[in-house]
Amino acid sequence: MNDIEILNDVIDLFDTYKIGKVIDKPTSISGGLMHKMYKVMTETNVYALKWLNPSIMQRNGVVENMINSERIANALSHSIPVVAALNFAGNPVLHLNNKYYMVFPWIEGTSIFPPLITEKNCYEIGTVLGRIHRMKISVPEIKKENHNPILYHWKYFLDMGKDQGAYWVITYSNMIENLVIWNKRVNDANLVLSKFMVISHRDLDPKNVMWNKDIPYLIDWEAAGYVNPYQELLEVLNYWTNNGKGELDKDKFRILFNAYSDYMNTESVNWDCVLDSGYVGMLGWLEYSLKRALGIENMDEEERTQGAEQVVGTMKELERYHSQIKTIRKWLCQEYDCFD
Repeated sequence: MNDIEILNDVIDLFDTYKIGKVIDKPTSISGGLMHKMYKVMTETNVYALKWLNPSIMQRNGVVENMINSERIANALSHSIPVVAALNFAGNPVLHLNNKYYMVFPWIEGTSIFPPLITEKNCYEIGTVLGRIHRMKISVPEIKKENHNPILYHWKYFLDMGKDQGAYWVITYSNMIENLVIWNKRVNDANLVLSKFMVISHRDLDPKNVMWNKDIPYLIDWEAAGYVNPYQELLEVLNYWTNNGKGELDKDKFRILFNAYSDYMNTESVNWDCVLDSGYVGMLGWLEYSLKRALGIENMDEEERTQGAEQVVGTMKELERYHSQIKTIRKWLCQEYDCFD
């Protein structure tokens, strides 16, 4: 959409839901990898507007999941810093002219990425994650997901990539045997880890945290749901203790881990299963990115380009994690006698 179309859509939306009179054209701001974000000024307030990706919103159950994710954010907002969507007409997901939106209060702050993440940041993230997991909140509308084995069609994507002459095919082809192995490890681990689940954010990487005066405000709750707490801890350790060169910083790792341990028991965890589960988020994102890159999800050229970029980036992340497992095991064993 061009600037005029965006402005007209936002004016129409804010008028229909009686949010306020828009006084300037929306400003595009950096957001997630799937949706678009805008800063919108009205006569009385400033908002962050999320324009939800139409190809995603067309899927069965997505709107309901978005609404439920905001229920989780609101349930936790009484105890931790959260940016939750505002409700209009009793709903956090707004629908107008076949488009979907969410509106948030504007929070001044910035996201911090490696190598600028400090030990203080790691302490705060470990603390907030531990507090979320310890609360063990219950949201009646949120149900535990079925943990049947996840089987990805890696060979099918390879054949499609070859047919389309995708530039990432050679790298992907060399990795496909490992993808099958990692897929099996994830499924085996989930049989064990799914016995202990809590409701949490599930996508707490640096882009989903806004910092204001050393306070981390958690944003983008659309992935929220049930997760094994130690599986999420591992993902967060990988996100936040990266030194900016693809390596983990031992001091930051220990600080985040110990801050989390102030709230959750980490002494009797099956870390072998947790480490095997560490591939799960990246495998799921790789599958989605492959679908985007190959035009399965959307034929829009921008979507396909972004998908291809994410395929390449996610393959690198998978290889990086695989090479770091031994180091993570060693550091955990220095805290506890975790492994045989």
